[in-house]
Amino acid sequence: MQNSTHILFSTDDLAILEHHLGPEHEVCNRVRSAFADLVDATLTKYRDAAMRESRDGELEIDPNAVVSQGDDAGAYVLAWLWIGDDFAGVLREEDAT
Repeated sequence: MQNSTHILFSTDDLAILEHHLGPEHEVCNRVRSAFADLVDATLTKYRDAAMRESRDGELEIDPNAVVSQGDDAGAYVLAWLWIGDDFAGVLREEDAT
């Protein structure tokens, strides 16, 4: 399994990557593709629909959320699910005193 992460990236950051890696580098192409997805009308509809289903403080969707359109009739939209410390079994340092 390949590790991945969600990072905030700007077009200025892409320009720096292109300068150092070359504009046709695979990473630059993937970043350009992600920027194109942000303005894709179909993917925006999925984001908007997901935002209507969000619940503040429980399930939240970013306006620039990643969308993975499936082969069937729908798509996955990246969401933030809130998990409290108690539920996760996390004891923070300030709670231990």
